[in-house]
Parts: sequence; C-alpha cells; structure tokens
Amino acid sequence: MKEIIICGHSDCGAMKALDKEFHDPYIPLWLNDAREAKTRVDNRIPVPVTMEKIKNRNRQIELENVRLQIEHLMTYPSIKSAVNNGRVHIQGLYYDLSTSTLSRVT
Repeated sequence: MKEIIICGHSDCGAMKALDKEFHDPYIPLWLNDAREAKTRVDNRIPVPVTMEKIKNRNRQIELENVRLQIEHLMTYPSIKSAVNNGRVHIQGLYYDLSTSTLSRVT
C-alpha cells in the first residue's frame, strides 16, 4: 500500500500569515487553501488575549490545517477511489520543532 503524508509543523509562518494583510497579490492566493482552518479554530475558541493563548490558537490552526488538507486531497476522485479501494493510505502528521516530536493528527 502507498502512503500520502500531510505534515504540518509548529511555529508555521504560513499559518501566522493568515492573520496579516498583504499588498502582494500572490501570497493571499497561496494561503487560500488554509484559510478555512483559521475560520474553524476561531469559531470554536474565544479570541486569545495572552501570549500563551495566542500560541495555543496558532497550534490549533496548524493542526486543523493538516486535517483540512486531507479533506482537500480527498476531493480528487482518483485519490478518493484509491483510498476507498485500500491502495493508498493518507496520514496526517505534526512536527513540533521545539521538541523534535512527530505525532499523528486525527
């Protein structure tokens, strides 16, 4: 069986960039596929007011983005068919840069 790995990581600049405004027309386009992860997290937690809560929010967005990208991948009929037929397995992982820990995203 073949594996597809979607791996997010801590302190992700792209996920932090979701909160910024850009004058460059291309960066927001690149970030569009992740915007829903931010929306999902912001809908389920209160606005963070401390640095610790901001870091926690960022981590939640990083994890949610892994889940979201798996969902995006499953919209491709060939991938969906391969997964449903057991030819391909998709796995979400998260790498914590500060601890060198790799964990499964469920």
